[in-house]
Amino acid sequence: MATISGISSSGLSFSGLASGIDTEKIISGLTKLNQSRIDSLKLRQADFVSRQTTFVQLQAKLFDLQSKTNALARSAGSAFDGRKAESSDSNALSVSAGTAAVAGTYNLTVMAQARAHQTASTGFADPNAKIKEGTLGLRVGSGTEVTITVDSKNNTLQGLADSINAAGTDIRASIINDGTATPYRLVLTATRSGVGNAIALNNNLNTGTGVDIDPAATTVQAATDAQIRLGSGAGAIILNSATNQINGLIPGLSFNLMQADPARSITVTVSNNSAGVNTAIKDFVDSYNAIQDYLIERTSFDKDSGEAGLLLGNRDSAQLSDELSAALSASIPGLSTSTNRLSSVGLTFDEKGKLQFDSEKLNKAM
Repeated sequence: MATISGISSSGLSFSGLASGIDTEKIISGLTKLNQSRIDSLKLRQADFVSRQTTFVQLQAKLFDLQSKTNALARSAGSAFDGRKAESSDSNALSVSAGTAAVAGTYNLTVMAQARAHQTASTGFADPNAKIKEGTLGLRVGSGTEVTITVDSKNNTLQGLADSINAAGTDIRASIINDGTATPYRLVLTATRSGVGNAIALNNNLNTGTGVDIDPAATTVQAATDAQIRLGSGAGAIILNSATNQINGLIPGLSFNLMQADPARSITVTVSNNSAGVNTAIKDFVDSYNAIQDYLIERTSFDKDSGEAGLLLGNRDSAQLSDELSAALSASIPGLSTSTNRLSSVGLTFDEKGKLQFDSEKLNKAM
């Protein structure tokens, strides 16, 4: 009969059976046997997790290859539709091209830049000078008028500027110092440029003991439209814009007007973006080769260490590699023999099954 000899952090301790059988040794052996099975299961679990991680990483590389392929295969907006545009004077006129741009040369003249309306008050000796109280209505162009209330809480030059900025209007207020005897002036600036976005005020600041203020006493900068001319002579086309960003004058081209000079003509040249095509194809080649490198590394066997890759002998990974290379080696029906294979436009396989890219051959084919 077994007896309990004690209790510890490890559980109950048995002294043994009356027959002389060492029950403590038996329990220890059974525990080791169970632990061995647990360790074996943990090793199998770790192997399954490693294989799962390997396939997840492979899937990510396949998604990347699919993305690179789509960039080349789209019927519209692919890398082959890319255009580049260059300005003869990028300091005065910058340009960018979209896929709708047509290759050619255009002569343009920046006649005027768009500017935002800006006004200033008369000068004050102190930014905290007390001003008249009441209301000030503010509006930009045909927008909604916003009313600012001036009372004992904000009846200073700085207080009015802070209230205007806090109101969330299309006007920004600031206090400048022009260095005169009364240097502090309230300056209002419209956040939108163009003639149609001039500042309009409804000034009812006329009560209290403060100083009269007219925020529009001086026009610092008039609201003007941008103007760009395409061509020259009687047939020239002139476009006016409220902003210095011009879209729509020439399909597919966007212009940014930075300097105006009516006497200077700027040449804009649009051409096919062969560099963009080369970059897109190189990205495709790199993505394809990354998959092949990944598969080669994980299906190899190291004779020295005796270690095998996790995918060695895996039928799916071998089939994937074969199908990828077969797809890229196939000829395209309906095309001439000079362009119906990737090899004819600069893409070939090396002895390891990886792609090699000859950009000069591609450019010649294009």
